[in-house]
Amino acid sequence: ASGLSENQQRIEGYIGEYLTVAERTGCLPEPFVNGDDLMQFGVEPGLRLGQCLRALFDAQLEGKIRSRQEALERIPEFLVGLTKA
Repeated sequence: ASGLSENQQRIEGYIGEYLTVAERTGCLPEPFVNGDDLMQFGVEPGLRLGQCLRALFDAQLEGKIRSRQEALERIPEFLVGLTKA
């Protein structure tokens, strides 16, 4: 179980589908960081890595992170409190 309600899971699915289409059509910018960047911080592939990537990309889209360098510097901040699994 993911710990999310059925509605939250459905919404997350819709968001994922939207982002997939938006990325394919070029409507979204490229993320400043990727999984390889996070693994250099010792993050194992899995849920935690995905959660951190999503949070960093959301912050990028919201204008809270404005460069790759800023994203890299803030990775530890975004890892705090995420699922350890």
